Amino acid sequence: MANTTLREYLQKTEDAISSGQIDDAMVNCQRILSSFPDALEAQRLLGEVYLAQGQLEEAQQIFDWILVNDPENVITYCDRALTSERLSDIDTALDCYQQAYELSRGNRQIRQEFNKLSAKVGQQEFMFSRAGLARLYMRGDLLTQAVQEWEAVLSASPERLDARTGLLETYWREGAYDKVKQLATQILEEIPACIKALLLLAHATSSYDLNRSKELIQRAEVLDPELVMAHDLFSDLIASQPNDPFLSLLKKEPVVLINPADEKQVSEAQIATHYPAETNGSQSSAESTGRPHSWSELDTRQTPQHIVTPLEEASTFTSWSDVTNIQHVDTWATNDQVSQRIISIPPSWNNNHGTRQANFIHQPQSQKKQMNISAVKGRQRL
Repeated sequence: MANTTLREYLQKTEDAISSGQIDDAMVNCQRILSSFPDALEAQRLLGEVYLAQGQLEEAQQIFDWILVNDPENVITYCDRALTSERLSDIDTALDCYQQAYELSRGNRQIRQEFNKLSAKVGQQEFMFSRAGLARLYMRGDLLTQAVQEWEAVLSASPERLDARTGLLETYWREGAYDKVKQLATQILEEIPACIKALLLLAHATSSYDLNRSKELIQRAEVLDPELVMAHDLFSDLIASQPNDPFLSLLKKEPVVLINPADEKQVSEAQIATHYPAETNGSQSSAESTGRPHSWSELDTRQTPQHIVTPLEEASTFTSWSDVTNIQHVDTWATNDQVSQRIISIPPSWNNNHGTRQANFIHQPQSQKKQMNISAVKGRQRL
């Protein structure tokens, strides 16, 4: 059997899930994770397999772990929303769709799912949060305003990892590398595998310590073996400064998986150390996944034809500087009809399995520590 690249194998697994071939998808996940146990994309697909099998707690644990290490993962937020909806946790489902939409740069498919679910439970339709406004400012290159919005979000919810990584990227885009190094170091002390913090710290230190940058890139490769996020994040640098020594650290041949003579020999024990669970059989149809769409087909990287503003869906503003009135955002953010579930960091990390205040996250082998998912009541989607 010919060797297959990791990217091809991931696509093959995604196709198997979409077509309802859940057993095949599970075998593929086991195959990939036997070589790359902490690969975020492979873990996400495993979570979708568990979701298709109705193993909702196992799926939730995987999605939560991914969102700790990659708190801007659009598709995982969608998967997490579906899991929460099936667990009858509508508030968390809405919050995950909210995050996914604001991160996706205005994907109508996600917004429709949010509005459909909110209408089902008698809540209002989508409105932008302050974090969403900060992302709009970032995309419009209004970095000073973006920093102000991120700081406002963190003032109210200092534990929000998505806001901290958003502020980190804004600092990096401003060229404030001292601030990047300080904030990235703080994040990595709490979340050693936060992939965006690893990548941005690698770039910020490359001008004077390329060996340190190489070490950080290698840590990111554990989560993203083909450095897909790195190439997306540094795409402008690649285009404008192709001879930058830092970019040599990102050059990789396609990752190849050596196919075993018989894939059936891949034992389920290879994956049990990550997320032990008994399978209850596979589903035979694509509808069994509970997904209204194939979320992996979402275009989460390219800017849509128009940018949605927090004040109205179809913007009539003539320039980004017009997006300055946040009155509606503030009013909406203090409404008390919906709760928000945000990823937070506990006061201290430890290796024991003490009492957990909320849902827990099972982490792969490289991270055997647990973290909380805390609920903040009141309509505080900042």
